Amino acid sequence: MSRFLLPGGFASLAVCVAVGATRAGPSDDDTKAIQGAWVVTDHKPESEPKAVYVKAVFKGDKLTLYSELAGKNNEIECTFKLDATVTPKRIDFAPVTGANKGQTYSGLYEFKGGELRICYRGPRSTRPKDFNDEGDGKFATTFLVLKRKPGA
Repeated sequence: MSRFLLPGGFASLAVCVAVGATRAGPSDDDTKAIQGAWVVTDHKPESEPKAVYVKAVFKGDKLTLYSELAGKNNEIECTFKLDATVTPKRIDFAPVTGANKGQTYSGLYEFKGGELRICYRGPRSTRPKDFNDEGDGKFATTFLVLKRKPGA
């Protein structure tokens, strides 16, 4: 498994609420847009042992990532925050259980052509600068491409 994957290959996210009690901001709009089930269509780089991301489900301020590792189905829940007020947009998440409980994974996200793209690095690393940033020399970047699950 790659250093940048979450234990068991799953993640959940908690959402950052934009400042301003009565007006919805860009992060609120993206929080609504991201809700539901997404199928993982691409995951790079491959990891050892091979973990295969299957789907991601955003519900409220949680994200659950489902994966297959060594023939077993896994899932992990995290809290997450979106920040759509900066360019590129940011996503940070932290597992609520497991060996990396409470440790922040810093990343980027974007909606593009009907897809949700996320790239991130593991705890104790820097945030990717853009979607072409493959690593900081110490930690590689994990890239996920997701499409809305039919019927979700």
